[in-house]
Amino acid sequence: MTYEGAKYYCTWRTNKENAALKAKGKAPGFDYRLPVEMEWAYALDYAKEEKGPDEILAVTRGKANELGMYHMSDNVSEWVINKAQSRNGDIMQIVMGDSWKKSSQNQRQLVEPGTASETIGFRMVKSYGGK
Repeated sequence: MTYEGAKYYCTWRTNKENAALKAKGKAPGFDYRLPVEMEWAYALDYAKEEKGPDEILAVTRGKANELGMYHMSDNVSEWVINKAQSRNGDIMQIVMGDSWKKSSQNQRQLVEPGTASETIGFRMVKSYGGK
């Protein structure tokens, strides 16, 4: 999943759910987006997953953290909104976490935004602006 693809999906889901609320006469009050780096890191602090040596990584397999999230650091690396400058001066997108294929113990990586990989995905944040 590319960075743009992840952002597009967040926009699509926001529009779809807000249209459904509007059709029911309710005011839309939220949007979906990618997390900022600090939100992702905060959620990781609560990742207290206990993994067995032969655990199969499934979305809801294992132990959820206190926020109800699974596999914060071992399923796929995840796009966040933040950008950073690489050593050669290029503006890169930040990807957080390790994947099932690579365990570098480096929770933060710089990746070109157009990169699509089986090891990079995304996790949405739901912003709420209503009562």
